[in-house]
Amino acid sequence: MQQPGACLVAIKQADQQAILSLHRIRSQLLKFRFMQSTGLRGLLYEFGVVLPEGYTQLSKAVSEAFVDAELECRPCCWTAYAISGSRIQPYL
Repeated sequence: MQQPGACLVAIKQADQQAILSLHRIRSQLLKFRFMQSTGLRGLLYEFGVVLPEGYTQLSKAVSEAFVDAELECRPCCWTAYAISGSRIQPYL
């Protein structure tokens, strides 16, 4: 034993490591979804389009909001917002 104060940890089985990696991937997807929806909500708010908080309400309101945003936003911004919205909806 090279480090006398270190605690020994049992070696994880392959199944345990696989489950832990799935949990990490899921938490990363949830963080990404939250960041995308918050960012899109903030950007559209600058143009006067108010989106509700919460993923269920956002998924219902995002298509209507894009119709309003298309009228108020520049075409270059509209394309980026539409791409961002399409990335959010599959995770909702």
